[in-house]
Amino acid sequence: VKDGKLMADPDFDTADELAMRVKDKVEKGILNATSIGFDVIALSDDPALMVAGQRRSTVTEADIFEASIVDVPGNSNAVRMRGIQLS
Repeated sequence: VKDGKLMADPDFDTADELAMRVKDKVEKGILNATSIGFDVIALSDDPALMVAGQRRSTVTEADIFEASIVDVPGNSNAVRMRGIQLS
């Protein structure tokens, strides 16, 4: 976690042709979104933890079990770090 944001650096398998094609697309900005799979451990209804328009509880603790580079993220905020918003 850096400045309140979950950050990660991808690690590509250099011996795998598909991984190298994905890496090339990431470097060119063609693929610029991520997706994570996680199990929720704790939630909060504290208004101080909510953003404008939020209607559900805030996840305050989770176990991440998967991370992927994707072409279309399930969460449109997954591309914000690059300055793009889908909604």
